[in-house]
Amino acid sequence: MSKSSKTAKPRIRTLDFARGFLVAGTAFLTHILAAPQFAVWNTHAEWFGLTVSDFAFPVFITLFGTAMAIAYRNGVKKLRLLRRTIMLILIGLVFNMIVNWNFDLSTLRFTGILQVYAVLGVLVVLITRLAGKWYTALGAGLLIMLAYQGLLVLTSAHFPQGLPQPDQNLSGIIDPLLFGPEHIYRQGQAGYDPEGIFTMLSATANALCGYAAGKLILEHKKIAAVFYLIILGCGLLLLSPLLAAYIPFAKKIWTPAFASLTAGASVLLLAISHALFHTVNNKPLPKIKAAVYWFFEAFGRNAFLVFFGKFVLIALMRNLSVPNQAGTYHELLSQWVFSWSPQPHLTYAFIIFAFWTALALFLHKIKLYIKI
Repeated sequence: MSKSSKTAKPRIRTLDFARGFLVAGTAFLTHILAAPQFAVWNTHAEWFGLTVSDFAFPVFITLFGTAMAIAYRNGVKKLRLLRRTIMLILIGLVFNMIVNWNFDLSTLRFTGILQVYAVLGVLVVLITRLAGKWYTALGAGLLIMLAYQGLLVLTSAHFPQGLPQPDQNLSGIIDPLLFGPEHIYRQGQAGYDPEGIFTMLSATANALCGYAAGKLILEHKKIAAVFYLIILGCGLLLLSPLLAAYIPFAKKIWTPAFASLTAGASVLLLAISHALFHTVNNKPLPKIKAAVYWFFEAFGRNAFLVFFGKFVLIALMRNLSVPNQAGTYHELLSQWVFSWSPQPHLTYAFIIFAFWTALALFLHKIKLYIKI
């Protein structure tokens, strides 16, 4: 992991704001304490269906594709990409140990969100070396969606309702064979792996749609870029119900309808960000708009730290006991909040969000950014 206080290329405000808006939102929503009235915000759908939390990672992946289009516009440094991929996989294994609070190497989970992130980086580079135009990258993403859709329809024909089920699906068949059941999500007992091989392949479509959006931002003036982003985002949104008519939305196996919907929402977020904050040659923004942008830029510039760090913080707070106290940090903080707050579930989230806000703003103030 490296720390950087300098930028080699001019910042793209569009991406920084969109990524910061997502990361700031998840930094709050993730920490809302479990309660039925907040289930749609801070829990994932059990199988088919969607919640707000289901959007977080795919939007992050789509914006990652946008970042690749911008970062690699002058070429790819192969050794740096290789180093980054290896580092992400290694950090991902340690990340799995911490968030699962399981340090037994015999049951170490090999897959995970950082491993998805690492594999996508390589796949998108390989694909876009051949399909580097915005429309060819988009075409490759759509082709992946359609191929995966056909595979799901074909292999699910004999499953109940002709659809993938938690205990009958491609992920549950293939991932244990590749990694061993003891090294995948819940040691294979869940019947699927939400970051397995097919998720990695399907999520590549999100990254490629984001890449196409990034190319549109780079190649067109503001008004034209916003227009094209809106068309692209709406097109992906309209495609999603057509795909869902055959295989419904399901984050657990990253169905094509889910990929299309979340990619479309991400591109529309970019369109809004570009319309609000892009200026020619990074011309200064009006004061109020500049203040709003600076706040979210703080999260966007340290997106990796906050987005993945919040899961580490949750694991530490829930498993480490407070010295000389009977309880973990999470237990004692939640007990204190419940003792006085009329909305303890939200108050708890605000307190943790305040921590991430203070950290992000401080690091942004001193221009210190955590990158890989």
